[in-house]
Amino acid sequence: MVRRRQMVGFFILAAFASLVIFVMNRPRILIIESESAGSHRSKEFKEGWTQTLRESHLLAKVSWRSLEQDLHPDSLAKTNAALRSVDQENPDLVVLVDDFANDRVGRVLAQRGGNRLLFVGIDQTPEYYGYTAKTQASGIVEQLRLEPFHELLEILYPGVNLKYGVIGIDNPSGQARLEQIKSCPWSQHVLLDSSLVSSFSEWKAFIEKHQDLDVLLILNLDTLANQAGDPKAIPVRDLVNWTEVNSHPLPIGVEANYVANGGGLAFEISPRHFGEMASHRTKEWIDPSHVIPPESFRTTEFQVALCRSRLAVRNLTVPSIYEESARLSGTLFP
Repeated sequence: MVRRRQMVGFFILAAFASLVIFVMNRPRILIIESESAGSHRSKEFKEGWTQTLRESHLLAKVSWRSLEQDLHPDSLAKTNAALRSVDQENPDLVVLVDDFANDRVGRVLAQRGGNRLLFVGIDQTPEYYGYTAKTQASGIVEQLRLEPFHELLEILYPGVNLKYGVIGIDNPSGQARLEQIKSCPWSQHVLLDSSLVSSFSEWKAFIEKHQDLDVLLILNLDTLANQAGDPKAIPVRDLVNWTEVNSHPLPIGVEANYVANGGGLAFEISPRHFGEMASHRTKEWIDPSHVIPPESFRTTEFQVALCRSRLAVRNLTVPSIYEESARLSGTLFP
């Protein structure tokens, strides 16, 4: 009896030790997001990531950090905290979501080397952040397309050759998106003018100058100074509200954030799809013996965001399939 108890105790201890060893040796993944955890983009990314990881049966220790670009764009505290997390956790893979995280954190990690990096949803080229084959970095590049815009506008304005304008904030994201937009096919439509601005006064001046346009594409919204040289940024909701009220051309964002802050219409590359793709890439590259390919993947899967009341002010009603799509993605606003 005593011997049996000893054997049972031995097996329990052995099983516990095996469990501890397994837990300690699980792959470690650190995900650093640009926006706060509560933002629509972050929540959608996490849902796509988590569901796909669960389906893949990859057992890993996953940690999440946020730089809170949407709340504190000028703060370095979150950036420094994220870099400390890399040093303390020594992850097998660092996932960097959107341009801000890649600019603030990825650029530092690429320069010092030693970490495997997976970039997700960047507008700039990987080389812009210093990612090369030597830095063991690859990932998913965001690529804007105009087809979703053209398809809906053909329904709203059938047979009309539309005059477009494009406005954005003069930062790396705005610069990259403007280049992408310019290289897109315009079909029978025409891009008459575009501008990247550094202040709200410049933003207003561009829109007031181009009241004869039909459509105004909004490239980005964050961190626009109220006046040139003023470090204080205009609240995004104030920027969107002014644009909706004062722009004769129909404003359309390329981020769902535009509608979440009071805009009427936006098309955004699905952050949930980014999460799904990032999770697939992670399973492939988490093994240290697996060579990360130097090329990057591109995704062009779009989702729509719309606000019924904003569109009603312009006497516009979109087909029900667009409303249903927005409802399913959580981007339909009354």
